[in-house]
Amino acid sequence: MTEAVVTVTEQLNIPIKDIFTTDAAGSIALGSANRIKTKGSDNIVREIANLEETIPLSQKDAPSGVPALDEHGKLDQRYLKSITSIAQLKTIPGLSEADRVFVSGYYVSGDRGAGEFRWSATSTDNDNEGTVIQVTGVSTGRWVRIFDGMHRPAYFGVMGNGTDEGAKLQAIISLGRDMIFEGSRREYRTKQTLVLSRPRQVLNFNGSELLAANDSNFETAPGSGIYHPLIRIDGEFCRIDNIVITGSATNKSGGIQVNGLRSAVEHFYIGGVIQGHGINLTALEATLRFGRIRGALGNGVNVTNYDVNIMDVFSEHNGSSGFATSNHGSMVLYNCHALLNRIGFYIGGAGFCQISSCYADTNSYLGWHILNSSSNKFVDCWGFQSGSGENGQDILEQGTSTNNMFIACSTSKNASIDPTTPDWIMTNTSTYLGCSSLRTPAGYSTAKTIIGCYGALAQYNQVKGINTGDETVLTVAAKLDLRQTWTKSALDVPVINGLYTIAIPELLNRRPTRVTKDSIPFRPIAIENITSGQVYYDSIAGTLSFLTPVLSGDIFEIDSIPMIITESPQVADKFERTAATLDGSIATDGQIESTWAVTSSDGLGVWSISASRAKATAGANTTLLLTEGTANGYIEATATLVKTSGTVNDRYMAIAFRTLDLANTFFLSYTNTAYWTLRKSINGVGSTLAIINSVPATSGDFIKIAFNGNKILVYINGVLQASVIDNDLITNTKFGFAGRGNTDSSSAWGDISFYDTSAGAV
Repeated sequence: MTEAVVTVTEQLNIPIKDIFTTDAAGSIALGSANRIKTKGSDNIVREIANLEETIPLSQKDAPSGVPALDEHGKLDQRYLKSITSIAQLKTIPGLSEADRVFVSGYYVSGDRGAGEFRWSATSTDNDNEGTVIQVTGVSTGRWVRIFDGMHRPAYFGVMGNGTDEGAKLQAIISLGRDMIFEGSRREYRTKQTLVLSRPRQVLNFNGSELLAANDSNFETAPGSGIYHPLIRIDGEFCRIDNIVITGSATNKSGGIQVNGLRSAVEHFYIGGVIQGHGINLTALEATLRFGRIRGALGNGVNVTNYDVNIMDVFSEHNGSSGFATSNHGSMVLYNCHALLNRIGFYIGGAGFCQISSCYADTNSYLGWHILNSSSNKFVDCWGFQSGSGENGQDILEQGTSTNNMFIACSTSKNASIDPTTPDWIMTNTSTYLGCSSLRTPAGYSTAKTIIGCYGALAQYNQVKGINTGDETVLTVAAKLDLRQTWTKSALDVPVINGLYTIAIPELLNRRPTRVTKDSIPFRPIAIENITSGQVYYDSIAGTLSFLTPVLSGDIFEIDSIPMIITESPQVADKFERTAATLDGSIATDGQIESTWAVTSSDGLGVWSISASRAKATAGANTTLLLTEGTANGYIEATATLVKTSGTVNDRYMAIAFRTLDLANTFFLSYTNTAYWTLRKSINGVGSTLAIINSVPATSGDFIKIAFNGNKILVYINGVLQASVIDNDLITNTKFGFAGRGNTDSSSAWGDISFYDTSAGAV
């Protein structure tokens, strides 16, 4: 027996050396044999394929990469064999646990199915055609692939070559391990829906493409028009990553469906023609991130469960909505873009959603459709050029939607066929902070809270009155272009330490960072350093002090909150109930400073006063008691809601203002609704402007009605309850009482004062 180095060239040119049994000449005859069996000095029989030459073992310059001998001077067993296919591997059993085999391809050498296998002599695991291989005719013992724990399709002979490999893919997925696909946009086709059913499984498509195979049919039932998705997640906490799906008008299928709790789809592209929805999220707490959907015949993203999170998704050119949720809530939608769909975002029957930095762009009907959805928050969202194919809005609130909040949201350049179509249609009791609309919105009512808005929404801004403690009022708005008034006579500004001082107790302990006067900014400084054009702010006293006088017409802004200084309002007339002791004609009563006139539709109305009420004592129809006032002003009154006869449902009492006659007037009334109601009558046709149903009408309510230009504000007990924009009757100047007297059903009024604020304050 002679020592020799034997070089064996398999496809990968792996040199192998060992001690072999040779002939008398010390060599191994090559002959025409494809394989020979040799027995080394360790008495282990080995099979060597494609033997090419023999080299004396003493030759030290063996080819680079020749593995070292083990400690016994024998060849490392891992390099015993090298074969070209799994089919070939199935014909060669291992001889010991130490045996290793390198397979250079799945079908043929170099086809990406290569890998190293070890022999597991006691294994009886099922042959899975990829990582566990059973040798034909061998019941015990398996070749087991050595790999990093993540399956690859090529390990199982799935090559992404454009043929139907769906059954094999599903078999791999059903093993439950994570899997990473080949990159370079390989095409994996399937005639069946691929399903992830085991929990915590990850499929990373690595940019590869999943398509319906030719002649496939994913329709749930013939003619139903409903299609199964290409891939579906049923397991919990699963994830599909880096997937590309391309739909076909010929080989019809859906996109992706997520049923598994807290499962996710990330880094995806879905395009082509997708039947139904691009991605259907039916799972609780599903996540969708970093992707694009284009061409779904239904919704790009369809949500039918709660607590879904969607982030950085672009949904475009879909047949219905870019994003849609129906009858579920608590959704988080962030930085998403809906382009050229029929509807950008459909929020239907949803509540407690957080939607921010989302953009509806050039959708053919609606940018945002918010239907029967309440208590949602929209932040920094935008609708742009909606309605290019139909008369639609950038934002449409509809149905029973209530208590939604819009913060810094905008509509811009509605593209409806009808140029008069509003950008924004509002409904019910929502709140709008710092929002903008290009066109005047529809559906405005005083039940909404609108603060600091601009553009066409600015006209509806509501303001907050602040009692400064010296019978002045500071009105505050949040935007520079909505200048409200601070009612304060220049003569009332006291001079303290040589400075003109304005007291603002409500702003105590809040130091402003920026103050401007007539658009010239100056910063608060210490009182001893104050110079002309500067301000001293005393946060303890709640005062601003200036070196120069504060005059009527001056415009201040404190931290971008504008104020206009105007003269104090003058009392136009006043009725003090406590001073009235005898019934009599109110028109001749000595308490009344102006001339009052009684008007009733039947000519029978008579007004009288008593220590308990002002009332109409006769007349079956509405009776007015009016005096001449101004078009701009406010009314303060205390209601006692006392009734001496008739039923509760009969009672009718009101304050009339901006009145021309019985047929043309505004009035705040208390009727059978048990709430204060703001109404108007134009040429005898009445309409309701606001029902203040947030609080019931109560005896002792202190009411203030302010009217200036086209704005009407109603305060109940110091709280703004209604804000209305109305251009009717804005030049009428009469105001007074209204009531019905046939059953003495007019409620009693307490003290009432009428103020003239023609200088512009409300």
